[in-house]
Amino acid sequence: VETEVIESLGIIIYKALDYGLKENEERELSPPLEQLIDHMANTVEADGSNDEGYEAAEEGLEDEDEKRKISAIRSYRDVMKLCAAHLPTESDAPNHYQAVCRALFAETMELHTFLTKIKSAKENLKKIQEMEKSDESSTDLEDLKNTDWARFWVQVMRDLRNGVKLKKVQERQYNPLPIEYQLTPYEMLMDDIRCKR
Repeated sequence: VETEVIESLGIIIYKALDYGLKENEERELSPPLEQLIDHMANTVEADGSNDEGYEAAEEGLEDEDEKRKISAIRSYRDVMKLCAAHLPTESDAPNHYQAVCRALFAETMELHTFLTKIKSAKENLKKIQEMEKSDESSTDLEDLKNTDWARFWVQVMRDLRNGVKLKKVQERQYNPLPIEYQLTPYEMLMDDIRCKR
């Protein structure tokens, strides 16, 4: 029963990563993640024997113990061990993955709030358009789907997580141009007297 749940979880993770992509698009996964999902989704078929096909020739240089460890996912502990092996210290795994889950949950809630605001703004725009009874064609916002907004939001969050680099503001000395004006005859006379001309 546990292996069936692990297999279902692997399939769900794969479908979740594939969600929102067009049919001709494919998400690039890191080799360890792809291998983990593959072994989770194929736990019933995994019997500990190595594949003799194309992959076996490609992975021939890997350590045999590593292959046996990865191909033998039988319980949640095996999955957790594989995930913990990617961290510098395996003892930090629970804290690290809890922090990752918290961050992903916070991003999901922010995305939900963002999409809710977009939806209400679109509804308000529709009401305003109906009240004005304008003959204009539908706006671009109506054509924008939630997946487009979601993709945009994920890009924004990724940029913020990776760090936004701002250009340095260079202080420039403000030298205003001299104000050009013409002196009145009286001012010209006073200026001449002051300069003793």
